[in-house]
Amino acid sequence: MSQERVDRILGALQRGQAAQALAEARVLARDYPQHEAVLSLQATCAQQAGELAQADILLTTLVERFPNTWQHWNNLGNVARARGEAARAREAYEHALVLHPGATRTRANLGVLLLSGGDLIAAADALKIAAQSPDAEPSMRIWAAVAHQALGDVAAVDVLLSGWHQWPRGSEESLLELGWLLGERGEIEAALSMLASISGDPEMAVRATARRVLLLERVNRLDAARQALAELPAESIARSAEARQERLHAHASMAVRERRLSDARCDFERALAIGEVRRGRAGLLFALARVLDQLEDPDAALRILTEAHALRPQHVVPPDTPPRGWLAWLVERNAPASMAPASGSAAPPETPVFEAPVFVLGFPRSGTTLLEQMLSAHPMLVSMDERPLILDAVRDMRAHGLAYPDALPALAPEIVDTLRANYWQAATRYARREQSQRLVDKNPLNMLLLPMILRLFPRARVIRCVRHPCDAILSCHFQSFSDPEVASMSASLPRLAESYAAFDRRFHTDADALDADVLVLRYEDSVQETDTALARIGVYLGLAQVEAMKNFAAHAAQRGLISTPSYAQVVEPLRRDSIGRWRRYEASFRPLLPLLREALNDGGYAC
Repeated sequence: MSQERVDRILGALQRGQAAQALAEARVLARDYPQHEAVLSLQATCAQQAGELAQADILLTTLVERFPNTWQHWNNLGNVARARGEAARAREAYEHALVLHPGATRTRANLGVLLLSGGDLIAAADALKIAAQSPDAEPSMRIWAAVAHQALGDVAAVDVLLSGWHQWPRGSEESLLELGWLLGERGEIEAALSMLASISGDPEMAVRATARRVLLLERVNRLDAARQALAELPAESIARSAEARQERLHAHASMAVRERRLSDARCDFERALAIGEVRRGRAGLLFALARVLDQLEDPDAALRILTEAHALRPQHVVPPDTPPRGWLAWLVERNAPASMAPASGSAAPPETPVFEAPVFVLGFPRSGTTLLEQMLSAHPMLVSMDERPLILDAVRDMRAHGLAYPDALPALAPEIVDTLRANYWQAATRYARREQSQRLVDKNPLNMLLLPMILRLFPRARVIRCVRHPCDAILSCHFQSFSDPEVASMSASLPRLAESYAAFDRRFHTDADALDADVLVLRYEDSVQETDTALARIGVYLGLAQVEAMKNFAAHAAQRGLISTPSYAQVVEPLRRDSIGRWRRYEASFRPLLPLLREALNDGGYAC
């Protein structure tokens, strides 16, 4: 066999001349019909030329003749995947890995296949193994990060994307995914720049433009989003299922923002009808359910939500968490009788007022984001993106063999100082704070961590946001939360009602035991009696002027990424149509009201 002929074929492939390479490979195969390397080269040419059926026949022949060559099984998997035969592709990849468990690229291929099929947990496992291999390519780390992002494992994403600035420019598909991940992490300008640089492959260009629309809408830059939407080519240009679906998603998202709800419903339903794409289906279903709710079609909305929650990955408790997860553990734990230090243990020194944070907490979807935006609009206050910094302090305690919260009263001053210093070190990464400003730490689930808050910051101000339990529960059910425990809790209305009641009891037990000075602020009062609510906040925080907080919407619009489901609402004037929304679903809530009776009474809410 002439090496010159082989080199000529390979050269044509490298220049993107796949059709020419395939024609020459066919001639070569006629001269060497039984040669393994020639058949493999012809299959590669056929695949790159889009002749997938021929590539499939050739690779099937190769695995039959040479069943112990793992590369042929890997290539057969690639072709089967390109033909939409997911089960056959998985079988081929797994057979290749049996033959060669260290085949990094095959494991990555399997992970991407599982990811596209919606099997996030298995995908994350496969891709993480590939990404940790010595010969791992940046694209493997990107795909592993995509899977872990979908699972809500932000810490793993941070590790996987560490040093991305130094990576060589990869394929346009890997750039597409990296750009989207950067946007999810709040690196908006880097994300938009990367997505805008994708223009070589027409299909990738459609997807990149669609994702720019989605990202710009996500950060409330609506004029720029409309301009990007106008750049999307006609529907006939988008040939792949992914490109067609993402194009429709972009149009639907902008239709929602422009209150063209019937158009949004149509586009979401058309996107979901593209059945070949399972990745991202849950997100589309949640978005459609919210549109159906606004169109006052509650029965259809609940049906769609059932399917959406069923597609969410089953929650798996990581090895460094309590057996049932943090939420269950924090709700069920014992509470300390008081925060008084044990005999012989000095209390931590009082924190100066300007350093003590303002903690905003409450059950999810109870108005915490609205209040955070109001507070951060005041020149004496600065907020950060939602971070689990208090939970990190609990993790640190447990890592040192100290039981939480039992060990809090006797905690040595130097340990308190270390935990507090770690808190501030992390907080400075997320918020630029002048010395005269107080930090606003908004995290709904800190309502389960009041003992730690007051041990670290005895002079902290704590504002608990309360909303009609049924409205808060309903709103949670409509959200696709990134936190896997919160997502699991939100999968059904009964489970949410049980959680709401348990969270409420936990907070009251802790607040009573600690004699905590907490300002309770009802969402309904913030919306309907804003001046009175702001005056109460001003008195509680010692703020002389509260007028600036009325301009929260303009302030929020300039913030960039607001990583909560309320990102669109907080840049608009206050609206009252979310109050009493649960009444449309009253039949579903009637059986749950006995569970919520105590919380309803405490908040002054009528059934």
